[in-house]
Amino acid sequence: MDEQKWASASFLLMQALVKNADETAASQPDSVNHSHYPKGIPYSVARQVMTRTDFLSQLDHENMISIDTDYHIKPNSIVLLNVIRELCNEPDFQERLDSVLERIGDIESLGRTRELLWKSGKDGHGVMNIKIEDHRLV
Repeated sequence: MDEQKWASASFLLMQALVKNADETAASQPDSVNHSHYPKGIPYSVARQVMTRTDFLSQLDHENMISIDTDYHIKPNSIVLLNVIRELCNEPDFQERLDSVLERIGDIESLGRTRELLWKSGKDGHGVMNIKIEDHRLV
């Protein structure tokens, strides 16, 4: 489960980095060939995109991203950015990412749901089912 969380959060961040690089390239017509190194996204935006900030340091340690002195998050290389761009532009990429995020949400909601079954009498007539859901934000 942790691997799915790590992978989905990483791909959400990489998708944001590709979007940022594409917007930068569109605003600067001289960098059309995708060899321009993007400025990156602010650390605070990366935290919002990933929702798991502990993964940022792990991605930095794995040399997937680099965090500069101004706390901008960038892909570690142009090659990595181009590979992630290619993956993000696949036709069913967003559907697969959404299905993984939905599956993670479903599994986590099971951990926040408690169900009690109360039976009255020997024969089990009068069964009462009580379901308690915890709606706290994690």
